[in-house]
Amino acid sequence: MTVMILLSGRDLLRENRVAQDEFRTVNFWLISQAELETARFVTALYQHAANPDAQIDDLILRFEILWSRFELFTAERYINNLNAFESFPPLRAKSLSLLQETEDELNHLQPGDLEGATRIGDRYTDLAIELRQLGIQATQQATQDAVARQNRINSFTRQILYLFSGVLLSAALMIALLISEMFNSRRLLRTNRAITRELQIQGENLQQTVEERTHELRLAKEQAEEASRVKSDFMANISHEIRTPMNAIIGMSHLALQADMPPTQKSYIRKVNRAAHALLRIIDDILDFSRLNSGSLMLEEHDFCLEDILDNLNSLILPLAEEKGLVFRMERQPEIPTDLKGDAKRLSQILLNLSNNAVKFTDRGSIQLRVSLLQRQENTLLLQFAMQDSGIGMSMEQVGQLFQPFGQLDSSTGRRYSGTGLGLSICQELVELLGGQIRVESEPGRGSIFIFSARFHLAGQPTNHPHLSLHDPKETHKATTATYKPNLPTAGKHGPQTLDWSRVEPLLLQLPALLADNDTRAVELLELLASQPGLSQYSTLLHDINNAIKEYDFDTACRLFSLLDARIKEDQGQ
Repeated sequence: MTVMILLSGRDLLRENRVAQDEFRTVNFWLISQAELETARFVTALYQHAANPDAQIDDLILRFEILWSRFELFTAERYINNLNAFESFPPLRAKSLSLLQETEDELNHLQPGDLEGATRIGDRYTDLAIELRQLGIQATQQATQDAVARQNRINSFTRQILYLFSGVLLSAALMIALLISEMFNSRRLLRTNRAITRELQIQGENLQQTVEERTHELRLAKEQAEEASRVKSDFMANISHEIRTPMNAIIGMSHLALQADMPPTQKSYIRKVNRAAHALLRIIDDILDFSRLNSGSLMLEEHDFCLEDILDNLNSLILPLAEEKGLVFRMERQPEIPTDLKGDAKRLSQILLNLSNNAVKFTDRGSIQLRVSLLQRQENTLLLQFAMQDSGIGMSMEQVGQLFQPFGQLDSSTGRRYSGTGLGLSICQELVELLGGQIRVESEPGRGSIFIFSARFHLAGQPTNHPHLSLHDPKETHKATTATYKPNLPTAGKHGPQTLDWSRVEPLLLQLPALLADNDTRAVELLELLASQPGLSQYSTLLHDINNAIKEYDFDTACRLFSLLDARIKEDQGQ
């Protein structure tokens, strides 16, 4: 019995020592080092993101040190005891997978990329927290094992005292041995408690570091947003400064084209006028893109007539189509209400951009706009607009890159057709603002069809507008490209009013100069023009020009006046 108890005591002593050695091989150092290097990498990552001049090599070096710490997780001699914890295998797999992903992301991370740094840093912050939890769990488990062994030692001590009270020498030796091991266990417990406190302190420090880096990142984000606002304000100001002389060029060249001059000089002035209009469109595109990019472009909802939108589009696109020998048609479902509420300006901008592109990329055939009603819920309408052409078409790869800013189909089309490559990108953003979506169906050599939807409300009050002459869908092959003319007022009891051209012509010649100079005195001249007999059929255009001037939107006023001037002269046979 004595021999058996002595052997049992020896085994208990060996188990206690082995347990102490095994706890040391749990390698709390490995976990704490991995957590520390993770925190250092997160710190280096934020520093790299906050400094536009940072070198990627410094960040790569810190990442390689971090990787070397996590590679120890794959060594069997280090992880024998850690595998006893259920959270360790998935944590090891997650950390190695995250290292693989980060290696690819660092190759594309640019200095000052706050969004990319935040995305990477958040994942490693979560990983550091999981490492800290694993370390705390390991030390707690070791502490529990030490307490259990201490209880076994105490129980064994009592057995020794009960069974061998007469064997003084053996009892003394065993008691001395057990006391020694008790002191070892207590030292181990104190060590475990110290490690636990150290883990807690490191966790608090890491949390404080993360909060500081988050604050720095928030400040950097606010600085970036402020820089974006400054850029948008600068773009708006410089656009206004450029538009003022451009309007003068457009207005003065328009006046010059009305005068008698040799054909060669008139051709030069006409080219200047077209180039000025093209440059103004580029300026508008850049400004719209800047506003959309900064989120400062807001929709304006007003009552408008859909027929007026289509009428103006027809008047602007038809001459361009006729120059290239193209047929331009429009179809609208009769059940669509014409009096709507929404941002008519942005709808016109989308339609005009798609129409110009259709004319630009079509050398022969036709261009057709179809307007249909997709959905109606109480006072809300979802309309679909489909712009189809018989132009050059596009491949699937080209369609996939079509709505990228500053993009062209390829270098050859960029040289042939020119343009900023912003138009379709702006259209996509505007369509989304209007509550719709845009898509493209196209085949090389067989043309394209751009289809977009937009959501509008029914207008509060109906407006009196002339009906737009749209072609019958069953007779689209017979449709002509005749320009739409508004219905003339019927004769009253005193007969129709006739236009006094001798009084109207001087007013038409004076208005462009005032509009080009952004002079609000154009309102007085416009009211004088509107009061002339025989101009009542143009009241809608005159009203729109007047509103544009009062809102200091002289670009729109100039474009509407050009349309008004062309209609009056066409009706008068000038």
